[in-house]
Amino acid sequence: MAFGGAVMAQTSTGPSAANTASRPRFQTLSGKLTKIDGKALTITTTAEGQTKETVVTCNDATRILKTTQPAAGAAEAPKRGRGPGTPAKFEDLEVGQQVMALYNAEDNIARLVRIVPEAAAPSSPASGAGAAGTTK
Repeated sequence: MAFGGAVMAQTSTGPSAANTASRPRFQTLSGKLTKIDGKALTITTTAEGQTKETVVTCNDATRILKTTQPAAGAAEAPKRGRGPGTPAKFEDLEVGQQVMALYNAEDNIARLVRIVPEAAAPSSPASGAGAAGTTK
């Protein structure tokens, strides 16, 4: 009967408290980097004629990557999301670049910022990409 006593000593509160915490929700954002203020990045997106600015903050855990161009003989560019990339530094970010950010929707802390080369960025006028140019 000692076995039955051990079973009765268990609590019936359900899963442990560690399992009840909600996981962070992550959002993906692709657009033009329009402002850098300390570690805060302002990313501007245009969808359906509406322009929206989103501020995400980088910290020491934020990964910064540069997307690499596919080889000249490659069949197609990598699919959206994970693809070839080389590690970069926060200092490599510049206003006017196309970027993709993965950030926590609750506190806007970026987990990943990927610098997208202009050739790989969409060039439709509605996206705002390709509109920038240099004049001499």
